[in-house]
Amino acid sequence: MAAPARTGPTMAHHRQGLFALLGTRRFLPFFLVQFSGAFNDNLYRNALLVLLVSGAVAAERVNLWVNLAAGLFILPFFLFSPLAGQLADRCDKARLMRWIKAAEALIMAGAAAALVQQAWAWLLVLLFAMGAHSSFFGPLKYAIMPQHLGAGDLVAGNALVGMGTFVAILSGTIGGTLLAGGPDPHFWVGGGVVLVALSGWIASLAVPPAPPAAPNLRIDWNPLRQLAVLYRLAAARFGVLPAVAGISVFWALGVSYLTQIPNFAVAVLGGTPALIALLLSAFVVGIAMGSLLCARIGGARGELGLVPLGGLGLALFSLDLGFAVRGFQPLAEAVPSLQLLHQWPLPRVLGDILLLGVCGGLYVVPLYVHLQRRAGSDSRARVIAFNNLLNALFMVAASLLGMLALGVLHWSIPDFFLLLGLLQGLALVLLSIWAPDWLVCLAGWVVGRLWFGVRTLHFPEGRGTETWVLHCPPDPLAVLLAVTRSGRPTRLALPTALRGRRWRWLRRAAPGSAPWPEPGAEEGPVCHCEPDPLVAVTAVAASRHYRLRLRRRGWRVLEVEITPQARPGTASGGDVPGIAAPCAVPGP
Repeated sequence: MAAPARTGPTMAHHRQGLFALLGTRRFLPFFLVQFSGAFNDNLYRNALLVLLVSGAVAAERVNLWVNLAAGLFILPFFLFSPLAGQLADRCDKARLMRWIKAAEALIMAGAAAALVQQAWAWLLVLLFAMGAHSSFFGPLKYAIMPQHLGAGDLVAGNALVGMGTFVAILSGTIGGTLLAGGPDPHFWVGGGVVLVALSGWIASLAVPPAPPAAPNLRIDWNPLRQLAVLYRLAAARFGVLPAVAGISVFWALGVSYLTQIPNFAVAVLGGTPALIALLLSAFVVGIAMGSLLCARIGGARGELGLVPLGGLGLALFSLDLGFAVRGFQPLAEAVPSLQLLHQWPLPRVLGDILLLGVCGGLYVVPLYVHLQRRAGSDSRARVIAFNNLLNALFMVAASLLGMLALGVLHWSIPDFFLLLGLLQGLALVLLSIWAPDWLVCLAGWVVGRLWFGVRTLHFPEGRGTETWVLHCPPDPLAVLLAVTRSGRPTRLALPTALRGRRWRWLRRAAPGSAPWPEPGAEEGPVCHCEPDPLVAVTAVAASRHYRLRLRRRGWRVLEVEITPQARPGTASGGDVPGIAAPCAVPGP
């Protein structure tokens, strides 16, 4: 089996275990800050919604106030995301995080006072302020992780953050509902949001410094003009825009399921609030499982090939969820959830929702890692701000689609789930055409990792700051392994003789372009394995040349060998020390 590639000291952290990050100062304080923020957002918003529909305002104005509350929370993402990205790139992220969490504590203190006074208009204003807080924190959340975690722990960090975010969303939603429905709701909700905000601010004090990526950046206060700049920054880097679109599709699906599952449990399944909690918990636990599974099987670099698998699972299980309850007649009277689960197809429904979450985790974690790696250190926060803005746009579109299908067209919720499955399948097809490297990475993962056991190619004596130039035989299987199993961003250069359809799909996934010269007609394919974008390179990086040899019998790979070789045009005998690195590969 192939030995892991040595890409630098950060790789050692990944081998310490996924949860070892929670014991480090570079991650634990940040994790607590982001968890408390997501929890508090949902605690306050859902408690306010429950109070509004429970008689706080006149019955004929409830729908107006509820929709106004939802709109006021999402509006700041459109107004402030461009500014938030600029500030996160220009300032020390840890210091900016402390100011944002201090602002949250002040906002929650005002909310507690407004709850006691039952000043509902002020509570809506403060809900807008909490949305602004979230819009400013979002770019920090994903831009600070590459600085603190480096290349080796970025996948594990994203998996833990993804798991924690959805656990915080669920627990905040349930907590806000319970506190608002209990005795003295104004006191308990107000006290709760203030305590959570203070805990987040205290945790932010322990976040290590994160120096600014672009300290000389000039702030542009015009959100429309800056939005065009953010789009150009994202479009300028290979694979970033498809990742942003894919993440936005995930959040559109996520908000649709979190919104419709409660009504689905009561109106379609005939369940109780306990069944609502069970189904929501299954969805969130599934996302946590999928995120952790992605970190386990995807390795330290993340496996982009898991994205098509996760997207396909989202489409299939959404369709199965819609078909599962066709013809189901809910019971005339409510029964406990555990007894209800003994009646088919309720176990199938629970399994579909759990697997929807698992596939969601497998789908979205590699996309976030891909986005963070390729966004560029000097503009990462601004690209993530653009991603957050597009996420908000897709979530609003998903909400409007739900209102149209369920409220205007009077579709059933199972029919709406079928529509979501079809739309997810269509989105996956379009995204795979837009980003063919997803499918190439999937093919490399299936063929290399699962079939031949090649987890990562080993480059003897290769340094993390070097470009590894890998000369391959004219064999599509060998090039596929080189492109997808090197553990690095790889550019492929093909000689003129290898430009036919047989090779076009590989070239689209790892395009060869300047400054790499095209190989001569006598050479085979050449893969330029570039240094990881998260590895600091202080000088002009040298290149080191290797030769890939693939010994196989038919489709069975017997051995993969990478040998250092002399640079083209140098004297024979080789200018790079090292020994051959044979990688014995088990047969299928």
